[in-house]
Amino acid sequence: MRLILVRHGETAWNEAGRYQGWEDPPLSPRGWTTARGIAARLRLRGVTRCALWSSDLRRAVLTARVAMGRMPRIDARLRELDFGAFAGRTYQENVDRFGSRFVSWVEHRGRPAPPGGEALDDFFGRTREWLDGVRRSTSADETVVAVTHGGVVRTLVRPFTDEEHWPGNGEITVLRWTEGRENPDIERWTRDQEEA
Repeated sequence: MRLILVRHGETAWNEAGRYQGWEDPPLSPRGWTTARGIAARLRLRGVTRCALWSSDLRRAVLTARVAMGRMPRIDARLRELDFGAFAGRTYQENVDRFGSRFVSWVEHRGRPAPPGGEALDDFFGRTREWLDGVRRSTSADETVVAVTHGGVVRTLVRPFTDEEHWPGNGEITVLRWTEGRENPDIERWTRDQEEA
């Protein structure tokens, strides 16, 4: 099975460095350009027939529609972590408002949950549940494309690699499972490769 994880195109909040989480800003003009670039990259790699999934947040849904030319199957388990009270603010704005509570959350990689936000174990559980279900229901020769968020991509890839990598907007991460192997091969298709 081949799973292609795509981080959505940019929003104005991405460009301003604001935490988004479950907030739902639309794609920015640059985000629409990114989505068209994803479409070109997928076509170049021969990805035309696939099962198409998306987070239910519009930045992911719109990216999926542009990338594949059709509506995806929408699943809220592919949402980003809920940043609660930290959403809508930049790093510095959160430091100014929440002080050491926010700094500690960053330094401890999301623990404990932000005020009014989602616990990491819940986030890990829902994303893993989605992946396990897709792996059970997909045949070995099928391709699945999922348009989602940076935290989701990182969470789904982390069990299979020691590398700490945060995917950029529009980055594509490919996991390919082969028969007899529990861990997939991992490949990244970046925008830089597209422009090279």
